[in-house]
Amino acid sequence: MAPVTVWCFQCRIDYVDEVETCVDCAGPTIGRSPLAPEEVGADDDEQLAYEFNSWAVDARARLDAELWTAGLKHAWMAGSLIIREDDEEAIDALVDKVDQELRPTFEPGATLVEYALDDYPDDARERLLHLIDLSGVAHQIEAEHLLLVQERDEAEVDDLFERLAVEEPARLEFGPGIPGVDPLEVVHDVFVSADKLRRNTSDAKAKAGFVAARAQAYEIKLPWGYDGHFWRSVLEHCDALQDSIETDDRDEIKEHASAIRDSLRTVL
Repeated sequence: MAPVTVWCFQCRIDYVDEVETCVDCAGPTIGRSPLAPEEVGADDDEQLAYEFNSWAVDARARLDAELWTAGLKHAWMAGSLIIREDDEEAIDALVDKVDQELRPTFEPGATLVEYALDDYPDDARERLLHLIDLSGVAHQIEAEHLLLVQERDEAEVDDLFERLAVEEPARLEFGPGIPGVDPLEVVHDVFVSADKLRRNTSDAKAKAGFVAARAQAYEIKLPWGYDGHFWRSVLEHCDALQDSIETDDRDEIKEHASAIRDSLRTVL
């Protein structure tokens, strides 16, 4: 049997050296063993968590490579990057570097179109810019909330404005939010506990973790970057898994836990 020589950079799953892509998260494999969160720093070192759920897996892999090159210890938990607090400034610089390198730019001499965002609330502006980031449309923000895009992308950006107008009312149908709690952290807790139950339907700790995470999932606002209909379907799967846990139906526990895990793995 061929020796294990590569690992998924964020799942830490090991593979034989012919495997180039992780079957679990679709991330590229690397030729070094990733650190676990508890291995980042000494026992008395404070840690920080950065959320990169909105970054594509290839972009996270690019950042991971930059961190290794810089000799900065780090670990991944799905879309969360765990670092030493003492490395915050150096890692901020690398995050900005990777973000700028991967961001699409205007073509030389391109005609630009302006959109005034003054009348949009902060959360709506953030949502719109996130949609534009996901679309891959080159854009810039000038002073006074002025959005610039290339004329060739005008129709696509107009569609995103229309999508925002449709989605914003749907945001009100979800929870009021939990002070001090990032909705994406709750999503991560739901994913992790469901994934554990998918693999072991008798895991009592995973059951307790899921019940707690599900309760919070109904209290948080619509997670940033998530489609309202998608999140509603996740909550429905959570309800079904909760019922299965209460009846201790192991087949249904595995079925609904797998559905939650498969849905969320595409956005984490």
